[in-house]
Amino acid sequence: MSQVMLCYSSPSRLSGARAEEWEIGRITRILDVIHPDTSWANVRIAIETTAGQGTAIGCIFFQIGRIFGGVKGSFKAGVLS
Repeated sequence: MSQVMLCYSSPSRLSGARAEEWEIGRITRILDVIHPDTSWANVRIAIETTAGQGTAIGCIFFQIGRIFGGVKGSFKAGVLS
């Protein structure tokens, strides 16, 4: 029997470098917590871009790269656009 779990984190619409750092850190901490709990399963993490939304985290690929780069350990990941 297969089981599907979904964890969704909505990006904040924060402005300024300090707010961006906080939000990227929040998403990274979420991934650090949920990924080890799924080591028994074939799990892939997908981050959806928020291109076109202007101020939401993930509106530029650089921010998504920083999220993936901040996660401890290795994991299977992808980007949805």
